[in-house]
Amino acid sequence: MGFLGHMIGMITALDTLSVNSDIAYDVLAGGIKVGLLSPVFGMIVFLIARLGIIGLILKKK
Repeated sequence: MGFLGHMIGMITALDTLSVNSDIAYDVLAGGIKVGLLSPVFGMIVFLIARLGIIGLILKKK
């Protein structure tokens, strides 16, 4: 989902830029923000899961 969300956000931002050459920066930044939210949340979930795995390994020893 992270890669798909990133691509959708970037395509939305670039489509808006191609349609309107005098685009407001907040609209462009909004599309880029949507594109970057998925990878950030994916990294957070990965780190929490990784810490859980490390905790289980240490508990087993």
